[in-house]
Amino acid sequence: KRKDIKKILESHVFYPIFVPTSFTPNNDGINDVFYVAGLRLQGYRLIIYNRWGEEVFYSEDAEQAWTGESENGTHYCPDAVYLYSLRYEDQDGPHLIHGHVSLLR
Repeated sequence: KRKDIKKILESHVFYPIFVPTSFTPNNDGINDVFYVAGLRLQGYRLIIYNRWGEEVFYSEDAEQAWTGESENGTHYCPDAVYLYSLRYEDQDGPHLIHGHVSLLR
């Protein structure tokens, strides 16, 4: 019976994600990077855009965080609100989430 209970619990557990609304890449060791926290993120894709719709960050690796640098790494992005498009899959299928994050230095 204990194995049956474990199967039921594993198949009905909700694996939420957490997407911060701001981060401060100022090298103080607190909230220096922007990343999506969650369990079992499959089919992950995160794209971050500036206010002109230009892509500043792209990743298909849930472990890769955005440090506030431009995509080509030539400069730091300025303080602003950036838009993101996040795609991932979980036990309920694919999800597409759009939102914004504030970069504050």
